[in-house]
Amino acid sequence: LWVKLTQAVGADARDGVWQHPDLLPSASDLDEPAGFIDRMIGGDTSGLDSAFEQAIADLERDDDEKDRPKEA
Repeated sequence: LWVKLTQAVGADARDGVWQHPDLLPSASDLDEPAGFIDRMIGGDTSGLDSAFEQAIADLERDDDEKDRPKEA
C-alpha cells in the first residue's frame, strides 16, 4: 500500500496521511489499496459528510441528556 501510494502521490502526500486519523487507511483499505490510493489522488471527501452528521448527532444527544433530570 505505502509503496504504491508513494508512487502515485509522492512522499510528501504519503506522509501527509499521518496528519489526521481520518486520513489513515482502514482495514477495508488494506484489503483494497487501489480504492484508498484513488481517494488520496482525487481528494475524495465523501466520508466527511457522514462524519460531520455523526458528530452533530452525538452533540445533540449529549445536549438532550444534560436537559434530563437526574434520577435519585
